[in-house]
Amino acid sequence: MAIRIRPKVGQRHLEQDAALAVKLASSRPWIVSGLTLGNGSGLNAEIGAGLAWINGYVVELSAAEAAACAASQTNHIWLELAVDGNDLVTGLNIVVNTTGTEPTGPFVKLGTAITDGTTVTSTPTTGRSSEEQVEPVPQTAADISYDNSGSGLLATQAQAALDELAVRPAANGWNGVVIRGADLSKNNTTFESLIAFAAEANKTYAIRVQYMVVNGGGGNKIQIVVPAGASADCSISVPCSDASFNGTTIQGFVDIAAASSQNLGGATGTRQFVTITGIITIVGTAGDVDIEVAQQSASGASVFKAGVILEWKDIT
Repeated sequence: MAIRIRPKVGQRHLEQDAALAVKLASSRPWIVSGLTLGNGSGLNAEIGAGLAWINGYVVELSAAEAAACAASQTNHIWLELAVDGNDLVTGLNIVVNTTGTEPTGPFVKLGTAITDGTTVTSTPTTGRSSEEQVEPVPQTAADISYDNSGSGLLATQAQAALDELAVRPAANGWNGVVIRGADLSKNNTTFESLIAFAAEANKTYAIRVQYMVVNGGGGNKIQIVVPAGASADCSISVPCSDASFNGTTIQGFVDIAAASSQNLGGATGTRQFVTITGIITIVGTAGDVDIEVAQQSASGASVFKAGVILEWKDIT
């Protein structure tokens, strides 16, 4: 059989092939061009050369082939991709049967042929297979037919797990990233949320927070708020453009626990780049882990600049 099978490629690459782009309709017909089913001789129907789109592969039959048919019956004729146990394509089969039973592998139906022993009357499929390759339609858990006899998982649990994976960025191994896109201006000592993430019960998270603050006359301060029963064991690093940082060591690091306010100082007009790293342990009660900020003393306005980044990773 004179065939050529082009490997699976992205739709964008296929559409760069002008010859195929014109022929691939929006409904993704499986017969791209040719592959006509004509009258042969004796008990043979003739399959004309052409292209098919089968299971993501472009299959080219470069010369006519004969399909052997049973006498005096309606013969259903198919092209089937032969695949091995690893779902790798190993060839192409011409499948003929009188029952209409579809092949087990990926296929395209070419049509039917009726024989009487001396002539063949063929009726080709009009442009596509009996099952079409179409763009997937998004589904909810309620739409999924799912047998949980093996895993015990409900369909809603399976979908929730997939949704969680979908929003997890792969970069740097963090499970989640939140970015604040607007400035926060504070001219009082009342704490206000700068950035937060939703933590699950009985989980332990590594976190990293980074932000820039331009100090007013009153400096700034910070605290970490966690759900009931949870704890925070974190450190703050504050490289700054003046000597007023109230750290406990000369390296400019200071420890901070949950709900313990820490003054970071900062003279008027100075900029501080604040980094918080550490471990958050959630016990029993789920809820937000919230980084809150305020002025150390009310004077002018301290501006916490847009671009605050909060990253977290489940290390339970």
